[in-house]
Amino acid sequence: MYVILGASGHIGSVVIDALQASSEKVIAVVHSAQKAAAIKHGGVEPVIADVADTGQLRSILQKGRRAFLLNPPGDIKGDTNAEEMKTARSIAAALDGSGLEKLVVAST
Repeated sequence: MYVILGASGHIGSVVIDALQASSEKVIAVVHSAQKAAAIKHGGVEPVIADVADTGQLRSILQKGRRAFLLNPPGDIKGDTNAEEMKTARSIAAALDGSGLEKLVVAST
């Protein structure tokens, strides 16, 4: 099972398509019910989560063997660097105890 952060964006959706072509099962982490509904299709299990919630994110990561982790961009109405650093720290902390065997990390 693969866990994909940034699943509803361009890069994440391409990763999901490639995994589906290989018949891999995917947990697609999204931040809204609307995005979850749009992404739910064969072999993709959408999960609504806040990546700043380290405990929630860790429990999702524990369901997978491998992960593609894309730090979401910060809201341009605020301090994008501070927001992206906050989510990056949460993602990094969630990896502790996740049990993942492999991961790819990307940032926009």
